Amino acid sequence: MAKIVVENATVERVFETRTGSVGVSLKESYTPKNGGEVRHSWFTAWFDRHPQVEVGQVVSVSGFHSARTRTYDSASGPKTSVDVSVNSARLIDSAPPIAPAPSDGSDLAYPDEVPPEDPYASGGDLGW
Repeated sequence: MAKIVVENATVERVFETRTGSVGVSLKESYTPKNGGEVRHSWFTAWFDRHPQVEVGQVVSVSGFHSARTRTYDSASGPKTSVDVSVNSARLIDSAPPIAPAPSDGSDLAYPDEVPPEDPYASGGDLGW
């Protein structure tokens, strides 16, 4: 199962379900790398017990990722969105830094290892 970390998100709403789970709606604000206006992403964090957070508080959470699509009607016609949830959520102090993916093969697990050649790149015989 995939894990997700949402950092420095603002609590928009806290609610309880009929089954006793507690949901917290979170809004993450960010500026795109190419500049421009501030954009927002929304998440729902699901807790087994009340996390003791308040609307307007800035929090970081981690948990298991799930997503589902939802279609709704708008003035300009039908729209589709993705609802992203953080399941079994836990409040965290901060997330560990995320290292970028290796781009040149220098981050191989074994430094002496040579990356295999792509048989499709050469257009040669694949042995079929």
